[in-house]
Amino acid sequence: MINLCELLLDNSLTKQDITEEYAFNERQADYYANAGRYLGLIDKDSTSIYSLSTLGRKILSMSWKNKQLALCELIMSHRAFHEAMTLYFSTGHLPEIRNITAIITRSDLQKPITGDTLPRRAKTLRSWINWIISLITE
Repeated sequence: MINLCELLLDNSLTKQDITEEYAFNERQADYYANAGRYLGLIDKDSTSIYSLSTLGRKILSMSWKNKQLALCELIMSHRAFHEAMTLYFSTGHLPEIRNITAIITRSDLQKPITGDTLPRRAKTLRSWINWIISLITE
């Protein structure tokens, strides 16, 4: 996702452009673009063109360390991530997927996530928490 944001610094892209640039399938292109939108880094206009948001431009202009800190702050501003990280700190290990799905279910009251999407989101949340932890332990 960070690399996609860097690519969007100089270009606006369609989902097809992202698919071709990274040799992704369309679902993967959607995933990365929507992850950036979720964090407020990427905008999507009415014609489905993706561009870097003002916040994304601001964060990408920062030094490496400040950029990482800003991304962590954005991630942690979401309740499910905050709860999962709190659980990590209280237990000393990454929460299991079943625990994360429960956190997401409690946290996502406006748009309930169901079916196959829930475990996929839980895996994403776990991966992002793991990325943050890797920054801490570097």
